[in-house]
Amino acid sequence: MYINCHSYYSLNYGLASPEELVEAAKDKGLKTIALTDINNVSGAFPFVRACRKQGIHPIIGIEFRDEEQRLCYIGLARNQAGFAVLNKHLTDIYEQGIRPTAPRLEQVIIIYPRLVKPLEHFRDYEYVGIRPQDINRLFNSPLRRRQDRLLAWCPVTLLEESDHDLHRVLRAVGKNELITRLEPEDYASPTERFFPIRQLLPVYGLYPQIIQNTAAVVRDCNIDFETQRSYNRQTFTSSADEDRELLRKLALEGCDRRYGRRDSAARKRVEKELQAIDKLRFVSYFLIIWDLIQYARHSDIVHVGRGSGANSIVAYCIGITDVDPLELNLYFERFINEERSSMPDFDVDFPSDQRHRILDYVFKRYGRRHTAFVCTYNTFQFRSIMREVGKVYGLPKAEIDRIVASPQSSGEHHELAGEIWTYAHRLADIPNELSVHASGVIISEHPLFEFSALRPMPFGFPIVHFDMYTAEDWGFNKYDILGQCGLSHIRDCVRYVKQNHGKAVDIDPKNVFHDPDAKALLRQGDTVGVFYAESPNMRELLPKLQCDNYPDLVVASSIIRPGVASSGMMREYIRRHHEPYTIEYLHHTFAEHLAETYGVMVFQEDVMKICHAFAGLSLAESDVLRKIMSGKNRFSETFQQLKHKFFTNSKKQGHAETLTEEVWRQISSFAGYSFCKAHSAAFAVLSFQDLYLKAHYPLEFLLAVINNFGGFYRTEIYVHEARRMGAVIHAPCVNHSDYLSCLHGEQLYLGLGLILGLEKALGEEIVYNRQQYGPYRSLADFVSRIDCAPTQLELLFKINSFRFTGLNKYQLMWEKYQGASVQNQQATPSLFATPGEKTELPELKEGTFDQAFDEIELLKFPLCSPFELLDRDQAQCIAAQTVAARDLPRLTDQSVCILGYFVCRKTTSTKQHELMAFDAWYDEAGDYFNTVIFPKAMRAYPLKGIGIYRLEGTVQVEFGVYSITLTSLEKLPYIGDERFDE
Repeated sequence: MYINCHSYYSLNYGLASPEELVEAAKDKGLKTIALTDINNVSGAFPFVRACRKQGIHPIIGIEFRDEEQRLCYIGLARNQAGFAVLNKHLTDIYEQGIRPTAPRLEQVIIIYPRLVKPLEHFRDYEYVGIRPQDINRLFNSPLRRRQDRLLAWCPVTLLEESDHDLHRVLRAVGKNELITRLEPEDYASPTERFFPIRQLLPVYGLYPQIIQNTAAVVRDCNIDFETQRSYNRQTFTSSADEDRELLRKLALEGCDRRYGRRDSAARKRVEKELQAIDKLRFVSYFLIIWDLIQYARHSDIVHVGRGSGANSIVAYCIGITDVDPLELNLYFERFINEERSSMPDFDVDFPSDQRHRILDYVFKRYGRRHTAFVCTYNTFQFRSIMREVGKVYGLPKAEIDRIVASPQSSGEHHELAGEIWTYAHRLADIPNELSVHASGVIISEHPLFEFSALRPMPFGFPIVHFDMYTAEDWGFNKYDILGQCGLSHIRDCVRYVKQNHGKAVDIDPKNVFHDPDAKALLRQGDTVGVFYAESPNMRELLPKLQCDNYPDLVVASSIIRPGVASSGMMREYIRRHHEPYTIEYLHHTFAEHLAETYGVMVFQEDVMKICHAFAGLSLAESDVLRKIMSGKNRFSETFQQLKHKFFTNSKKQGHAETLTEEVWRQISSFAGYSFCKAHSAAFAVLSFQDLYLKAHYPLEFLLAVINNFGGFYRTEIYVHEARRMGAVIHAPCVNHSDYLSCLHGEQLYLGLGLILGLEKALGEEIVYNRQQYGPYRSLADFVSRIDCAPTQLELLFKINSFRFTGLNKYQLMWEKYQGASVQNQQATPSLFATPGEKTELPELKEGTFDQAFDEIELLKFPLCSPFELLDRDQAQCIAAQTVAARDLPRLTDQSVCILGYFVCRKTTSTKQHELMAFDAWYDEAGDYFNTVIFPKAMRAYPLKGIGIYRLEGTVQVEFGVYSITLTSLEKLPYIGDERFDE
């Protein structure tokens, strides 16, 4: 009877999870139910799993609705084949729309909510559903004569009748409509919930055949999902044997190329990994990634392989990664092992603007019916859904803002505030819509319809209806194909160097790791623009460590993470780095296996090492334990078994109980925030390539960073850094600028694309026309060649992009006005000729700082120093009392006053859950410095946006790096814009 149940995957309609639905059915003593979410199968897998656990017979289907959310029909899968047919049908509906009646669908039962066509046209698998409240109408209905086509139809949307108001609120939110304007057909009836079967059978008592039909349909539907097999693409070539031979050939050839023919250790590791890869059936997975990399190389697309896959020497040898696992002592078992419950995956980054090309290759290579992104479920967040609930109740925005700002103080707000708060809490974390996973692609041996419908997405590639966790439950390997701005600017920098210097740049990792100039930048923390090493915290850490080599950079990029830093272990690592003679290792295994990190567990691999060396767990078991400790399964049976084995083995090896408990405590605390070493190692390769480019081609490097818009800082800071490195910065110019910024020697012209409000098509046309027909000779020449709206032309005037004419923006505006007037007079000749009048104009001068204020308006920053915009008298007075960043080393522990231009802020919480912040600035000389502000001062002196601040505080030094602990900050006003002075 319950052949039409909705979970919360009936988006903006259902309220219960599949598991809650099954639990409620069990409580009512039900033996079978069908999950039929609206145009969605996201809940199918967890529903079937929950039913099997509770001993309930599961049926899977789909409730098909049109764009207006009108119910058309319900489809039930008789078996797995029927489920695939339903999924394909829903995919077709996404692309073509839905009709009122279903086409012929094999192995599917169709249930209509009403008589949609003559009964004689019904196929043998088509029925009409009769709800309990409609049973009395059957007496006078033509349907009475064809009871063989009728089913007992009892939809379920609510778990309790009291859920009905919440359901109506959710429907109003989904429809973006006031709750008072909902029509009855917009929401479910309060009766759409589970009742004991004994209450329903008498309702259909006059029509026993309806019950018999329903029972027959239920018996006919049998579905189960096998999870003990691999659904991935099984082979890359034509056979598994051919795959094995190809991977072995590639790996051994790569081993000789990477290590030389006589490196027995490398060859032994390769052979060991090949055996494991074959045994665990990952050969095709490696080859598919390898093929993807080959396509990228042939297409001149740079890449970086990272993640746990970088632990593999086979991946290194066949060119997937550039991380040498032998050099860094990386464990293959961190990537693949027999005990691992989760599927391994490679993360492969490509330039952001070329990622789509890579994806297009993958989808064409393996077929759009076999390839898709996994989805993510966007869920309602508490504060945002509180706003939405307030809207459907009709509250004004100001009232909603007050409720959101102080949700606990419901009595002080609108009388509905408490109700809104309650509903928001209940709706929080319920799925709101399906979205695409940032990178995860799956490739299936069989059509993906066997598992899900395929939903087309605006970016051109379909998604399945399940997320990465369900994909893992199915046994799918995920291919993470990501876009990375850091790679884009490396590629572009190499291209700019070729254009400007006429030579190719070799950024092979083995070469750049040993470049003295790159190492000097790293040691000094001069890393603005350098991928993964440019944050203010990182620029402080690097000189503290005097880091100047690849292994130390790998560690630095890991210990900077919040967990390590807040635990105090980052500071302890730095101390041990400078004072290794003071280290007291907890046990000799720490000295033997964690020597490179001075006994501090920094990486996930370190946790594995200690579990293996100290307690005798296998590397596979150690990885499973590490993974559980970093997640939420510390109460699982597997965790308890491994913990018991850890302590038992430690006792057998003669370790004191107190020692074992301390080692366990450290492992437990470190595992939660430790980082994958292979991941850090892969990113550190990119960092060193950036360092090399910045050291030898600083202007080309910063131009590439500016043009890729994806760094840690806003564009203004990279422009400042380019100026600091010797560039002369110019505003956009129609005769010198491209759409993106460009470099002529040391002259850096900002791109037309940086002008706020300028249409992209216009900017590109200006550049194209100039390239085709030469520079613009005058404003009149420009206007005759470019179709430019007056408002767009004014933007170009204001940013001074016609400065080659020698006219300021006011003169240009007048010239344009005169030209338009002449054209107008020529187009509409007068009946009576009149002598023209000469207009006498005042001298059109620009104010001293007009241009700077126009640049702030159109670029978001001035091209002059922002310090020039301070009131001169005030600035001179303050300057006499202030110091410069370069003075800080001689002022340790002294109170200082300094002027700083705001760069960025990072907030964090103290142990008392109060906000504090770390800020970065630069002074009038352009030198960077950092400050810290604690909660009390932060509350008293709030930051008021970008600008120049008068900062007071005490100079502190830690491991040779200076910063200021602020006691106050005050934003200084710029001079007034002369154009608006009275």
